Amino acid sequence: MVDFNNETTATITPSALVKILILQRRHDFLEAQEHYYKYLSDDVETPVSLDMVLARLRTLFLELQPMLKRQWKGQEEELEEFKKIFTNDSKEKNSIEKILNHFVQLNAMLDAVGLLKIDNKKAYDTTSWEESNNAFKI
Repeated sequence: MVDFNNETTATITPSALVKILILQRRHDFLEAQEHYYKYLSDDVETPVSLDMVLARLRTLFLELQPMLKRQWKGQEEELEEFKKIFTNDSKEKNSIEKILNHFVQLNAMLDAVGLLKIDNKKAYDTTSWEESNNAFKI
């Protein structure tokens, strides 16, 4: 997190800060589910419950909710399906598979908007000098 009392604090745009926070929430979820599976496979009492994994997903969802409303305009049933998993009066018990399916949907959304895209270099034939030069033209 940013330390505003430090005189070396760099200026960062609000959108860049929100992107960092979203990536942090995503990382927190991945850590929680990793710990859940680690303790589950060891057959020991887990300090990380399924409720903790769900809570991390809820936090990520709340961070992304404005974007999801824009992206799923006209598809409000998708948004309602996400909200159902977080209600305590849900008829069916949440499973790790259901939680992971929702995370995969959020992950796909983040990739679609370019936040997770790391393969953004243009593919070119490295044996051709001409293609190589054209790939690095500005």
